[in-house]
Amino acid sequence: MRPSSRLSQRAKSRSRLTPICQTLVTQITGMDNSTQHSENFNTAVEFAVQNLEATSLVNLKGSVGVDMSTMDKQIRGHVEKAKIQLRESLGQALETAYRQLKTSMAHTHDLDEDIKMAHMPDHLQLLIKLAMPPDESSLTYADKYLDRVSNPPPPTAELTWKDILTDEPFEGEHWNYDQSDSGSSPSLSPLDSDDLQFPDDSSSSADDLQDVPSPIKPETQTAPDASSRRQRFEHRQILEELQKQQYWHKGRLDIPVDLSRPFDVGDPSTFGPSIHRALARTYDKEAALYLDASEREWYIEEVHAVREVLFALQGRRNILLDWKTHKYLPSERSPKLVHLSLSSQHSILSSLGLAATVVRQLREFAAFILSQSRSTSQIAQTLQPHVHKPRVTRTLEAFADALSREIRVFDAWCAAREDDICRAQGGVSEEEVVVSLLATETAVMDQFNRPFVALREVVGKVTNVDQNQGTEAWSLLSVPAAVITVRLLDSLLDSVQRHTEQEDTPTAEVLKKVFTMTVEPVWGMTHKWLKDGMGLGLTQGQGDELEEEFFIEGTGLTIGMMGMGMGLLDPEFWSEGYVLREGADDELPEAKTVPAFFKHAAGPVLGAGKANGLLRALGLATSLTDQVALGTWRSFTELLTTPIPHGHQTEGQTAHENIQLALSVDTLSRLVYDELFPHCKATGSILARVLVEECGLRTHLSIIEGFYLIRRGDVMSHFQDLIFAKMDNQQGWADFHALNTVFSDVVEMNSLGATKWMEPSLMRLSYRGGKDKERSIARSIKAIDGLNAEYAIPFPLTYIFPPKVLQIYSEIFVFLLQIRRAKTVLEKILVRGDGAKHFQSEVKVFYSMRSRLSWFINALLNFLTTYVINTQVANFHSALTTAASLDEMIDLHSSHLEKLQGRCLLQPSTSALHRAILSVLDIAINFSTRFAAFAGDTSMHDISRLSISVGHRSKRLKRQRGNVIGFSQSFRSLLSFDSDSDEAEDDVDSPSFSLGATSMTSGEDDNFLSRVEAMSNELNGLVRFVRRGVESLAGGVGEAAPTFGVLAFTLEDWDS
Repeated sequence: MRPSSRLSQRAKSRSRLTPICQTLVTQITGMDNSTQHSENFNTAVEFAVQNLEATSLVNLKGSVGVDMSTMDKQIRGHVEKAKIQLRESLGQALETAYRQLKTSMAHTHDLDEDIKMAHMPDHLQLLIKLAMPPDESSLTYADKYLDRVSNPPPPTAELTWKDILTDEPFEGEHWNYDQSDSGSSPSLSPLDSDDLQFPDDSSSSADDLQDVPSPIKPETQTAPDASSRRQRFEHRQILEELQKQQYWHKGRLDIPVDLSRPFDVGDPSTFGPSIHRALARTYDKEAALYLDASEREWYIEEVHAVREVLFALQGRRNILLDWKTHKYLPSERSPKLVHLSLSSQHSILSSLGLAATVVRQLREFAAFILSQSRSTSQIAQTLQPHVHKPRVTRTLEAFADALSREIRVFDAWCAAREDDICRAQGGVSEEEVVVSLLATETAVMDQFNRPFVALREVVGKVTNVDQNQGTEAWSLLSVPAAVITVRLLDSLLDSVQRHTEQEDTPTAEVLKKVFTMTVEPVWGMTHKWLKDGMGLGLTQGQGDELEEEFFIEGTGLTIGMMGMGMGLLDPEFWSEGYVLREGADDELPEAKTVPAFFKHAAGPVLGAGKANGLLRALGLATSLTDQVALGTWRSFTELLTTPIPHGHQTEGQTAHENIQLALSVDTLSRLVYDELFPHCKATGSILARVLVEECGLRTHLSIIEGFYLIRRGDVMSHFQDLIFAKMDNQQGWADFHALNTVFSDVVEMNSLGATKWMEPSLMRLSYRGGKDKERSIARSIKAIDGLNAEYAIPFPLTYIFPPKVLQIYSEIFVFLLQIRRAKTVLEKILVRGDGAKHFQSEVKVFYSMRSRLSWFINALLNFLTTYVINTQVANFHSALTTAASLDEMIDLHSSHLEKLQGRCLLQPSTSALHRAILSVLDIAINFSTRFAAFAGDTSMHDISRLSISVGHRSKRLKRQRGNVIGFSQSFRSLLSFDSDSDEAEDDVDSPSFSLGATSMTSGEDDNFLSRVEAMSNELNGLVRFVRRGVESLAGGVGEAAPTFGVLAFTLEDWDS
């Protein structure tokens, strides 16, 4: 039958655990099994019982006892530990006792023994767990134990009746055999049956007594001879003499100090005891106690005190300074120096303790940084990407390495001083060595303490550990890695500059060394960026990622193709793909992500890296490598050893003076900029030349200016005439296919027999205003606002002409088209024939209104084409020839386009003037509409280029043109007509249109004149508003003021 499992005994275990858990819950939570807390109480008890049951089962299943082999290893480990700690007697005693125990247990097979051999390992393990660490009493007992083992006492002789009888009786007892009680037997009486067993019992008892194992069983029963004992005594004596020379053990070597000697100026050893006595006399009641305490003081030589201080400065155990409350303090059990008072010794040790504290904190920080593996941090960040954990950066690692280097220099200095002391004590020193505690303090404070204190302040800028708090749990600030790097570098540079200004040369030199080593990682990242350039952003995981601490970062636009983005082909990739890293809060100066000495060089470095990556994408990396010599890259340490360039020296400096003598933010920033700018300029110039010569920058720029700025007059005039004709005929002028077909036909027609101006398929015209707005073209010029033109600029020119730039060009194109539309409408208004002389008063008003509109529109169009577009385009082309990088081209073009937009009154600041001009253009459209209603169909009087016949012109047409009154006729000659004049034109045939042919009554005539008069008043107000606005712009201090001055001067003739 299978035995029952221990798991089946749960009911019995629960019955024992339940009362205990109830008591536990009541004591911890205060709840009991009352009605109010019964439910919560039972839940808590059940939780405790389940956990204790699970723990008990796990312990029962996993509590496999140890065996003797495990105990052998543990005992052997304790023996080796004792020997390493120079406790030979303890290790030998432990090894001997364990060997004797195993031997004794191996020969014992009694089943009634309390400790069985099978349970011996468990008992030994329990004893080891309960044992305290060895102390002085343990060492003393070990010595005695070994002595008993080596020199066992002689064996005890067997007890015989002879010995018993010859033994003297105890006091008050007498061996009186003659006197006996009546009930007693005589001495020679026969023995009874019970006494017959006495000899056997006695022998067995003696045997049992003899067989009892003694606590110490000697290996040999032979006593050591006299020579061996004498040798062991000599060895022990030598050991004791050596131990007496260990001054760090209290009482081992006491300096012979006579505390009762009077003070002697020539004997410094009398100073300390004299101070003791003087203080004792001051406090009479405690004099005896104080003198008694001074007599028990522990005195050591000053040379030993200096060695102990050197140990403390190196972070090792010593007897003078204790590590308490996160700093070194003078030990309460420290020995005294006879030539120093307690207060002076405490003062010196406290000062040295502060220095040792700073060094230990720096040592712990360096160990913390160097122990944090970058790979471990990356794995942790991968497992928990939503948790922002500060990562140890390469700059922090370099800073920790520099700290470790300076600490090693300090440790070497301490070791050298100790070596000098040891050599002087051994008599092998070539020079005399003066050892003094005060001299040691002065040397440490002057040479090392100030640099270490400054470095500790820098460490406090990047950690959360307060200087006065514990440093056991170091942690970095919860800010981005770039912010920590910048804060570290700026703090170091600021500290260097501050100590240089204070003429603290030793401290400044140490800080410069640390700063130079700390900058190297960022300097190396800059070299890699300039050499390899930006990533192409085609796929993820191609090694294009930049370090988190670098001041340049890649945005989401750097991931294309499989990353669901356009990557390098995105028009915004150049400006937004890689940018200077932004801080967590731009308003806080401590959140900067660009080092102060990289501030001026960061922009060129960013542009050069992007240019390098773009050239690699264009397949021109070979030519770039040949022309840009990055192989001569120097380390930052070599850079700082560069002599100051001529002309950059400060007063009193020569051209060969080392740059480190004047290291500051401005000097270093200039030095870094001068070092990096030639590489950046060379890379940018190569890319600029490639864009102009191989990418056709000027060709596409000419196409954009010819279309959007209507500088290609032949094609654009023909195109706009066709569009305007559709508008006049109420046809679908805004249809997508109609717009693009008309433009394509016009380009093809004007390219016959000549080089094609552009590829029409690259220009796409569309209308986004809707059907209702399209039909309102006869009432408002604003219907053209929905027209949009998009030019498919090829890569990489999309970086110069992104969609937002083409949108601004399209706004300028629409504005020019609106002005030309109003001008064309006014030019089509003509009156011919003899009937006009019957309505001379109406004609005067009509032509007055038409002339004023035409004057303003022509003045505005002339200003925009001549003084704005032509002038700015010429200036831009001149500046473009000097551009040395793509960034400079983009900046020049952006500035050029901004000037065009501002001078065309299309910016938000001039929106009111723009709306006023559109209102004037709407008046022109409405005026044309009113005239059509007044005069009839005006299509017969179209003088656009489409209405001009290029064939044979008859005399009839020539005579008809003689009766035309057009805009070219002066306004003054029109107003000089006399209504009573009877003059008439000769040789005039019947006109194609006559005012007399209209069926207009007198009431309708008056209504038309009143509306024209209202338009005139509104026009007058709008033009004056525009003139005042332009005069305000002309009176400003901006660059556009002279340009607007031309328009303001022109508009002054409005009221003349």
